[in-house]
Amino acid sequence: MAKIELTFKELVELFEEQMDLLKTHCKSYDSGKTSIYKDIAVKLRLLLRETKNQKSLLKQLNIDDFPFINSGIPYDPDNLLPTSALLLTCFDENGWSYKPCYDRQITKESFDYWWSKQIILTDINNDKFTREEIVLNIADTFGGAHVDPQIKVPFYNITINNSIGINLQGLSAEFSMIGDTISSDFDAINTPIPPSLRQIAEELIRTIESTIKIIKEGDSVRIVID
Repeated sequence: MAKIELTFKELVELFEEQMDLLKTHCKSYDSGKTSIYKDIAVKLRLLLRETKNQKSLLKQLNIDDFPFINSGIPYDPDNLLPTSALLLTCFDENGWSYKPCYDRQITKESFDYWWSKQIILTDINNDKFTREEIVLNIADTFGGAHVDPQIKVPFYNITINNSIGINLQGLSAEFSMIGDTISSDFDAINTPIPPSLRQIAEELIRTIESTIKIIKEGDSVRIVID
């Protein structure tokens, strides 16, 4: 079947649409619909993933070559305890829960480091996860855009077996030792995956809003990078 190339203006319109949808999903998450994290992962994949055969939407617009906001605390390889670099472990009237750190900014990093190299999550098995791995595992295999009957063992452990080693149940919190696993039903309280995805989206939104300006003049459109 014949194909036609989209114009730059059409790509910009799709970019604006996808960013609006991402923001809407984030608002839904913040209002308590935490299961929307899978849809957040799909939007992040569309905007950011680059493969041999597919370009991310940012790449198609040539707007991925600038520093990205990094809210993650630095990874310390000598620290044997699990790390959830983008999150806060909070206690309020509803008890313990993981929360995104929202507007925290530690540094700005190149896209390549931010996306595929920076470790933002480790568990009691010393498995390590980047933003790219978290986004793609959810989007491609765990209910975002597809469900695989089998998923990678480290990702299964961090989502299903709670290998982060902290069991948050209302007013109580249970901590495991290195090498142990607390088995718990999958939910958005015990696993750090949903709030981590929400925080990745927050970093992207804030990066785009502080860096990209879309200027429309009649039928023409251009993008200016600050």
